[in-house]
Amino acid sequence: MEKETQIALLKAGDRETIKTIYLDNQQGFRLFAKRYTIDIEEINNTYQDAVIALVENAAKGKLDELQSSISTYLFGIGKYLIFKSNKFSDRKVNLDAEEIESIPWETYEEESKDEEIKELKAQFEKLGTKCKELLRLFYYEAKSMDEIYLQLGYVSKDVLKSTKSRCLKSLKESMKK
Repeated sequence: MEKETQIALLKAGDRETIKTIYLDNQQGFRLFAKRYTIDIEEINNTYQDAVIALVENAAKGKLDELQSSISTYLFGIGKYLIFKSNKFSDRKVNLDAEEIESIPWETYEEESKDEEIKELKAQFEKLGTKCKELLRLFYYEAKSMDEIYLQLGYVSKDVLKSTKSRCLKSLKESMKK
């Protein structure tokens, strides 16, 4: 079904469309959300809240000019809700390298149907080892620049900041191509 048709049906409150979107994205969201929390009940509640917000936003016309896929928009809402929940409960995301490697990326990619995520992962893999490690520590493990500076042994924090900036710029440029 076309995105515009789905949005129109969401605006109208069509239960079958809501159910389809809910079921099509549920497993992918669970895999996605496990990076931020391990409590399955919290993940399920957050997903339900995200779907409700999606339907409400559609009814308000906020999806009329949607540039991304509905799945991407839904995951964005869910991610915001998870971060908001984590902020208020003062929890931090702590994943070690083994946990990140154990995330079933292939399964998530197959179920998410989101080409942009696949492309980002592919472009990330093309980065050099130092860039991948630096960005992984900063974005996936939520380490501070001070922690990364000490862990990776950079000459100075300024060198670390400029390296991170160059790595991110390189990733963004490769995504534009």
